[in-house]
Amino acid sequence: MFAFSWKERQSAIDTCKARSTELLIIGGGVVGCSIAAHAALLGLDCVLVERNDFAAGTSGNSTGLAHAGLRYLAQGRFGYVFREARERLLLERLAPHWVQPFPFLFPVFKGDPYGLFSIRLGTKLYDMIYRLATLGIGAYVGQRHREVTASELVERVPGLETQGLKGGTEYFVDARLSDSRFTLGFAQKAAEFGARVINHASLVSFTESDGRLTGATLRDEVTQTLFPVLAQKIINATGPWIDEIRQLAGLTEPLLQNSKGIHLIVDRVAEYPLILSTHVRGQVFFIIPIGRRLSLVGTTDTPYAGSPDDAVPAASDVAELVGHLFRFFPKLRPKADTPEKEVRQYEKEHLHEVYWGLRPLLRQKTSTLRASREHRLYKEAKGLWSAPGVKLTAGRIAGVQMAREAWNDLRGTAPPRRALVTLPGGEFGDFRSYVMQARAKMGVYSDDQLKYLIGRYGTLYTEVLHWADRDPGYRDKVLAEEHWMYAEVAYAAHHEMALTLNDFLWRRVRWARLRDLPDSTVQKIAEILGQYLKWSKQDVQKQVESFKQELRAHRRS
Repeated sequence: MFAFSWKERQSAIDTCKARSTELLIIGGGVVGCSIAAHAALLGLDCVLVERNDFAAGTSGNSTGLAHAGLRYLAQGRFGYVFREARERLLLERLAPHWVQPFPFLFPVFKGDPYGLFSIRLGTKLYDMIYRLATLGIGAYVGQRHREVTASELVERVPGLETQGLKGGTEYFVDARLSDSRFTLGFAQKAAEFGARVINHASLVSFTESDGRLTGATLRDEVTQTLFPVLAQKIINATGPWIDEIRQLAGLTEPLLQNSKGIHLIVDRVAEYPLILSTHVRGQVFFIIPIGRRLSLVGTTDTPYAGSPDDAVPAASDVAELVGHLFRFFPKLRPKADTPEKEVRQYEKEHLHEVYWGLRPLLRQKTSTLRASREHRLYKEAKGLWSAPGVKLTAGRIAGVQMAREAWNDLRGTAPPRRALVTLPGGEFGDFRSYVMQARAKMGVYSDDQLKYLIGRYGTLYTEVLHWADRDPGYRDKVLAEEHWMYAEVAYAAHHEMALTLNDFLWRRVRWARLRDLPDSTVQKIAEILGQYLKWSKQDVQKQVESFKQELRAHRRS
């Protein structure tokens, strides 16, 4: 099993002090991690640095979908939808445990921007594009879309508004994507291929000579010490922070128009994933079941001009999403004197979390809702390259293209023909078949336990169970009604470069998002991490308090 821990991180820092690199990648979101994995696969010497944790920004705060985007058909962007459909299919092959197909129900109401005929026609075309996208890549799309009557929608989705409900459609080609683990997988692969991968290391300044950037000075946020990285080429893959990084290089003309998107985690609304039209043409609204008893609701699309570090959900953002919920599920609306009080009461009784991210869109002469999501690589003055505009689904292909560009620039020859076959744990085909194999091999564990472990770790679930064998307490469930194990904490410290309690609870496993964890449970998890990361008792308490601070930022009371 390939190690990816605090030890490898420190070794990477020490090596940076001793020798230079060809390529420095700043930013540990899906784009930066994908560039690092594909550049290292080609054979480039590269360093990846992230000031916080992998997927701590936009990449880990998405709707969690691998999809082409049905709404882009209405904009006439057929080529874009085809390319994104092919990517979504390739991602399922790359990581079948993290990219799993699931259906969407699309109810249509009288007065929606697009009528029932248009939605059904668009869904038929969307389905057709996906099937064309399978050609030549060995992918498969199963069940075809189907028309759904209003009566069937009411039966399958209790509480759905019936007034004005015309009918709908159901399609089966999009997929759920575990965004934070997907991003982590590219970072792990980068390290496996020889890249120096360092999280919790922030950029302090660039170094330059004769008008060209020659490297950077970084701060290790764990030890608060500085270290240098000398590099021939630097790629700025910091998402919504791209312009702030460019300013450090003296590039002041902005590239981005950031868009804020927020999501709510609420008590379960519907058992089926839903996509609905808002009153704004081209804007859709998702209601997706997560965990055992919750729903994800989103998202907004609001222009944001401030520092990404200062972005927080406004009350109006939350009210917008809750208002959509009330429109489509009127029985959720509490009895109160004013609409504002209705929203606040619903928040108090049913809202578990608010999370948010900024989309790093290219500056364009249009609204953020209609702005292109296609990525570009900007080769700028002083040799700094910047990579804005990447949709999560396109993270893989963006990394492939930008790594090949870097090879051409640094080596001056055509890059070798090498392709990333799988992400960690993805070395299997059909998910259900693999679970059946695991059941025969690991009969002591329930089907639900194995589905959970394989859905999170793929073929590496056996490595997690090896940790469970090392300490009897690691077999214990974190919560009686969940399948989570304390063995996952030890595994994350040694194989997923979890350096903080927040790294683990918010990104490696997402337990903090799915349940309210008892203080004693949080304390125990911190102590297990601290055992390996050499934390003092004071360090453990600081980690617990940092987690609670993060928790307060995501809770509204």
